[in-house]
Amino acid sequence: MKTGFLLMTPGRKEIRRTAPLALAILAGLVACSTPGGPVARADGTFTITRQSETQYAHATAMATQDAEAHCLKMGKKFKAIQTKETITSGAPVSQVHYACN
Repeated sequence: MKTGFLLMTPGRKEIRRTAPLALAILAGLVACSTPGGPVARADGTFTITRQSETQYAHATAMATQDAEAHCLKMGKKFKAIQTKETITSGAPVSQVHYACN
């Protein structure tokens, strides 16, 4: 009996073949949902995204706070351009588009 990621029984070889693919897809989904740092845009502005388990106000506050800290590190002032709120995987997500002047 061959072993892989899962204990195998006759007739279950397809599970062993698809397990690495399933793990890769899962890793990609986790990476997409993990908040990252500010993303620079071509026009010199930035976008930052945060997800909250509770409400939009919390997600927006976290994103705004992180954006302000980013501008402060550069010795500049934060200026919000646009805030977009959506639902991703049932949780509120806030995306703040901003400039550091």
